Amino acid sequence: MTINVALVTSEAVILGCDSVASVTEQYLNPVRHVPQDAAGNFETDADGRYVAHFAWDDLQSVVTDAWGGVTKMFRLCGDENPVAAVTAGLAKLNDRPISSLANDFSKQLKDCDSVLSVVEKFVDTMGAHYDQHNKIMNTPPGLREDVEFLIGGFGKSDDFPSLYRVNLIDAVDKRIKPLYGSGIGFKDKTGAAWAGQADSVQRLLFGWDDPVKQYIENQISTAINNLHKSMSDAVLRILAEMLAALNNVNLPEGINTELPPKPNVKISWNQFILSIDFANFPLQSALDFVSYLVGIQSGKAKYVRGVPTVGGRTHIGILTKGKFEMKNEPDLIHTNLGYDRGL
Repeated sequence: MTINVALVTSEAVILGCDSVASVTEQYLNPVRHVPQDAAGNFETDADGRYVAHFAWDDLQSVVTDAWGGVTKMFRLCGDENPVAAVTAGLAKLNDRPISSLANDFSKQLKDCDSVLSVVEKFVDTMGAHYDQHNKIMNTPPGLREDVEFLIGGFGKSDDFPSLYRVNLIDAVDKRIKPLYGSGIGFKDKTGAAWAGQADSVQRLLFGWDDPVKQYIENQISTAINNLHKSMSDAVLRILAEMLAALNNVNLPEGINTELPPKPNVKISWNQFILSIDFANFPLQSALDFVSYLVGIQSGKAKYVRGVPTVGGRTHIGILTKGKFEMKNEPDLIHTNLGYDRGL
C-alpha cells in the first residue's frame, strides 16, 4: 500500500508520499468456503481436490512482504511546464517500475504547454502499459489492481496550479478526473486530496473514514429494517387477536393497515470536516501540512499489528510557476567498502 497526499494552494501544488512498497497475495479461508457433508467431511472432486464456492468479494488481500526506498514521485514535464505525479497501487507494469516508465515518458514528451495536455498523454501511455499488463497476466476483471496517480502542475500558459486524479482501472474515457484548479470541470480552486491507504488522513480532516461511515450507515439501516419488520408483525398480531376476541368478525373494508414507510435517515457527515484555508497557505505551511498528513498515516502503520504497508522516508515535491523541486532528497550512497584481513 501507499499514502499519497496532494495540496493545491493559490500559488503551488505540494505532493507528498511515503517510500514503502508491499507485495500482497489473495487469501481464501477454506473452512468457510469448502462445503461439508453431514459427517463433516469436506467436499472433493473426482481427483480428490477440495472444491470451494466463493465470490470475488470473499478473497482477502494479505501482505506477504514489504520494503523501503521505493520511488513513488516523479517529474512528467520540465520546468518550462512543470508537472509531476505520485502513484499508488501496482508498483510495476510488465515487470517495470512505474517510476521507470514515467521517466521514459518524460524524456520522450514534446510540445505540451498545459497540465491537462501532459496528463492526457501520460494516461494514454500508462493506460497502454496497464492494459497490456492485465492481458499478459490474464487477470480477471474482479481481481485487477488499480494504478492511481495524483498529477499536479503549473502550466506555462496557466495562471493557476491544477491537480488531477487518474485511475487506470476505470474505463478509458473516465480515467482522468479534475480535482482542483481554475476553469470548467474542477470542483474548487484549492484543496487537498489523497490516494492509497489514507484512513488516518481522512479521520483527521473529516472526523471519519469510509469504513467507519459505511459501518454506521449499515448499522442504522439494519436497525430500521428490523424495527419496521417487528412493528409490522406486531400490528398483524394485534389485529388478529382483536378480531378473534370479537368472535372472528371480519376487518371492515377500507381500513389501511400499512405502516408508514421506513425513514431514510441521512447523516450530515460534512459537519465534522475541518475548516482549513488551503488557498492562503504559505509555502512552508503547505509543505509542513502535507508532510504531517503523510506522517500520521505512516505512524499508524508503524505501531499497529502486521507488516507495515506505509512508511519509510517521506518525499515532498513542490510545483510552482516554472519550477518543480523535490526537497531534501538524499543521494545514493556507497558505505560498504569491503572486508580487510589486515594483510
